[in-house]
Amino acid sequence: MHSSKVEPRTERLLNVLTTLGVLAGMIFAVGNRLIWASNPQMWAGSLGFFALLSLILLILVGKDPLPRTGLEGVFALGALSWALSLAMSRHIQLGWEHLALMTGYVVLFYGALVLFRRGVLHQRVVDGLLLVSGWVAAMAVAEISWQYQGFWQVVGNNTTLPPFPYRLMSIIGHPNPFMAVMNLYAPLAALNLRLGGTGRRVGAMLWLILYAFSLPFSSSRSGWLGALAVWGVLILLWGWDARMKLWALLRRSWKRMVLVSGVLLVLVTGVILVGVPYFSAHPSHGTGTLTQSRTGIWRYVLQIWQEHPLTGVGVGNFMPAYFDVSRDFPGGFLAPHAHNLYLQVLVEFGVIGFVVFFVFLGKLLFQLGKAWWQTAPESPVRIERAVALASLCSLLAHGIGDDISFSPVIMGGITLIVAMAWEERNGHLPRLPLRSVWLIVPVMLVLGLSARACWVALPAVQASRAYEQGDFIAAAETYQEVLRRSPQDILYRAQAGLAEAWAWQASGDARWLERSREHLENVVAQEPAPAPWHAALAGVYVAEGNLEQAWQALQEARARARNEPSYALYAGWIAEQLGWQEQALTAYREGLRLDPILAGSPFWEETALRRQAREGTAFIQPQPYWQEALSALEAGDISEARRRIAFSRFAGEKGFAPQAVEWRVALAAGEEDWALRAAKTLRDGLERYFSGWRGYNLAGYLNRAVFPADVPPNFLALFPQDGRLDALAWLREQETRAGNCADARRTWQVEQALRRYGSISDLPEAPPCP
Repeated sequence: MHSSKVEPRTERLLNVLTTLGVLAGMIFAVGNRLIWASNPQMWAGSLGFFALLSLILLILVGKDPLPRTGLEGVFALGALSWALSLAMSRHIQLGWEHLALMTGYVVLFYGALVLFRRGVLHQRVVDGLLLVSGWVAAMAVAEISWQYQGFWQVVGNNTTLPPFPYRLMSIIGHPNPFMAVMNLYAPLAALNLRLGGTGRRVGAMLWLILYAFSLPFSSSRSGWLGALAVWGVLILLWGWDARMKLWALLRRSWKRMVLVSGVLLVLVTGVILVGVPYFSAHPSHGTGTLTQSRTGIWRYVLQIWQEHPLTGVGVGNFMPAYFDVSRDFPGGFLAPHAHNLYLQVLVEFGVIGFVVFFVFLGKLLFQLGKAWWQTAPESPVRIERAVALASLCSLLAHGIGDDISFSPVIMGGITLIVAMAWEERNGHLPRLPLRSVWLIVPVMLVLGLSARACWVALPAVQASRAYEQGDFIAAAETYQEVLRRSPQDILYRAQAGLAEAWAWQASGDARWLERSREHLENVVAQEPAPAPWHAALAGVYVAEGNLEQAWQALQEARARARNEPSYALYAGWIAEQLGWQEQALTAYREGLRLDPILAGSPFWEETALRRQAREGTAFIQPQPYWQEALSALEAGDISEARRRIAFSRFAGEKGFAPQAVEWRVALAAGEEDWALRAAKTLRDGLERYFSGWRGYNLAGYLNRAVFPADVPPNFLALFPQDGRLDALAWLREQETRAGNCADARRTWQVEQALRRYGSISDLPEAPPCP
């Protein structure tokens, strides 16, 4: 591995600073989305740290000339395609953060080359990358263990297996990017295992064990494809270098080699025929292969691209454009990106950017491959270049089923890995007529764009915190500052409208309702807006008493979300209030068709029209696990009920019915502590639901602070008769008996909102609490 025998004081300082920067950068990149959504102050503090680190490094190496990498022409073409994409964007502000990240990767590439030339050891970078990614892998393994322990605790034994393996989420938030990270850094662990000292070899072995254990539980078909690519390329390149040794071994011990090959063939066949189908069985996949499950998304992607073939819809603008063509959300799958790296480039940058991207990839692969070929066989540098090629190929293979360009922990890592292999591709790199101090220009651009994003996000996060604490008026007032800081951000404008609707609920001041209507009318008029914003506007119209306008707004929402039952049911209720019986009947039946299990709600017993709408409605077949648990409980089979409710938890069945049934199962099993936990979880979830949360997360997907309300107050909400009212009444009794009066009042309010189908206005007073 590249090293320097002599480390003068400056070199030692550069090595320490580089190690610190890699560790901090990796930790920041892993938590980036979490920090952005919840703590812009911490994000700003991290930016300050990197600004200081960049300044110190530039002082130390600023006089050094920048290396000529041979990629400058491609970078110039890339900058041109980025400029065209931004200029043609519908929402240019959505592209600024992406521009900051991509500029940062280019700075990182050149900065790393300068530091390596000044004596920074590659090993310092490798250790930092493996340390943080190993921690991520360890957390994933702990998550798997915790989930299985929880499953066995609910079942009551540790011999029953769930109907399918657990699919980990990891601290990164999803198994697909988790596997991209693991596959990217796996060759570095193999590198340490081959060239490192004893301590590093032990650490690398531990890293690879964690990686191998978590690999199947990711249930990530894109990740498995990436794993096949990374190990295939690494074995091919390293095997080629050792071909003479392998041939000699084959000649000496051909029988043993045939036996080993046969065992490996049997193992690989077993993995393909048994392991892959078993670990692919998680219901989150739906049905079909990787390609089949992505076809619907890719069809939408190509439909969007046809509208903007040359320059694309604009960087960061895929999801807003997706709402122009998709009719699947809510009530179906929301695609925040194209789920294909190459189609993501095509749809956001058009043909121009697509061609530039492939020119860049071709030059990168050619130069790395050429450098590997020209290096002495089995030399540390050649081994390192094979690692870079394997890591890069893993991402290109992973990109067939997913887009990984949005993840700093992936893009920053591959940038450093390629830089390590690029440094000596033709001996010492030629020099550009620019000193390293000029990197201050793009560094300032990155920091400036990021600082502005923090500046805008800060009041948005403060508004969300005020809302969560029940101060709806403060939340709405704070959003006025958000709009002053970012007046063109349509997503923040929609969230301001929702905040103002809840401020009206808290204060009764009609001016808040008027502002809410104005903001929501503005966002739905600007473009084909997503269905939730039309539905929110309908709720505001209902609060104002404009039922006919509410009906029209809900028709728009239904047209954009064909599979969302709540919109059809709310439209039916509005039509019923207007006396439009035929429209009400049609809308009610459509809502029940989309979610037949809601036919069990007492809502349908209240009028003849509703009873007529419910006639002939059947429950969902096959039954969800929670309903099977309820059936077993009613049959007196507590053991089977425990097993089925554990299956429900493991499958992640949505809604509140699983929690209500779990409370019933726990009570029947005589485990009061378990019942109390289940009832509190149910109460807390319903409380958040009746405060407007539906989990749409549109803001989070666009790197914006998430406001904890997706619908205005009093939005119609129906539930089946699954025992949740009984659970709430029981919980309130327990809290009253224990003297927890504040919690008892909370539970009472949730119980009343449930009885009133989501309405929280004019709730009756809670019973006295001693």
